[in-house]
Amino acid sequence: MPDTSPRSANLRRLAVVAVVVVVAVVATGVAVQRARSGSDLACPLDRHLVPECGALLGVEPPGPSLADLGRAESSVGRPVDLVYSFHDINDVVPSAFDRAVVASGRVLHVDIDSRDYADPDPSTVPWAAVASGAYDENLTRMARGIASLHTPVFVTFDHEPDQPARAAVGTPAEFVAAWRHVHDLFAEQDATNAVWVWVVMALPQTYAATPAFWPGDRYVDWVSWDSYDEAACRDGGPDASRFQTFRTATLGYLTWLRAQGGATGIDLNKPMMISETGTVVVPARGGGATSPTSTWYDEVPAVLRQEPAIKAVTLWDHTGSDPACDFRLDQSATLAASAARAAADPWFAGHVRVS
Repeated sequence: MPDTSPRSANLRRLAVVAVVVVVAVVATGVAVQRARSGSDLACPLDRHLVPECGALLGVEPPGPSLADLGRAESSVGRPVDLVYSFHDINDVVPSAFDRAVVASGRVLHVDIDSRDYADPDPSTVPWAAVASGAYDENLTRMARGIASLHTPVFVTFDHEPDQPARAAVGTPAEFVAAWRHVHDLFAEQDATNAVWVWVVMALPQTYAATPAFWPGDRYVDWVSWDSYDEAACRDGGPDASRFQTFRTATLGYLTWLRAQGGATGIDLNKPMMISETGTVVVPARGGGATSPTSTWYDEVPAVLRQEPAIKAVTLWDHTGSDPACDFRLDQSATLAASAARAAADPWFAGHVRVS
């Protein structure tokens, strides 16, 4: 006989909602696949990977392997929606790891840096050379590789061009020319599944420089910046007085952009992403027992609810460019616990992704 209990009625309602979501998405000509998540809520992504509710939770794992990804997910206590993967301009894109990420149902974010990682000189691949077509053979292979995935993929060309050290690679105008060239080459190779994410470092000292690196509205789908607390690993080591909360580190650049308004030329109506975020362990102030980093990640969901235009956050579970900057979550049980509490928040619901 049929089960008429309240629990059964709720399950039937959830099933109807799920069918409606799938039918609505398929009706637009886009197939869908459930992202791996512990949540029973389905939140569809559009063709530019923008979630209709909440935000995507991502991670840059300690290494480019499923084992390292599993280690990162163990730290946050759940499967992630999004995986960040870095490549130089001579690399194979997508890599075997990238393909495994896509096959698993996660969203892939590929960064293609204008450099050769094997060369200790980071300025050997100038933006002007990329814009002139000198690397078109490599980029064409990458574009065809991304197209072969047959699912939307986040793509960034040379993240953090506003880093002061990147001035050796070229001028902002040369970066813009290189970005547009790469974007157009991907389109010519039918890599129309590339979703373009512009990523800047956005330190207070580089805020004013970032608009010069904006490629233009039609070349960018998402606006992104990085958000770190580095009080324990810069300028002489740990210093609790320089500690920044996630809120302070994240919203400073957004506040600046809004204050500048249209003068920046950056379209603030586009979805936003925090493509890298993390903290290192800061000693407790005054010799106390509790480090301020023990709850650093806890406020991430509250900040995202305050700023719903930020549709994705990627945790940097990795070392930094400075050997003293170690952002790996499993270095501290309290740090990992904070990240896990944030990841368990309903704002990071399960997502249905395009496939």
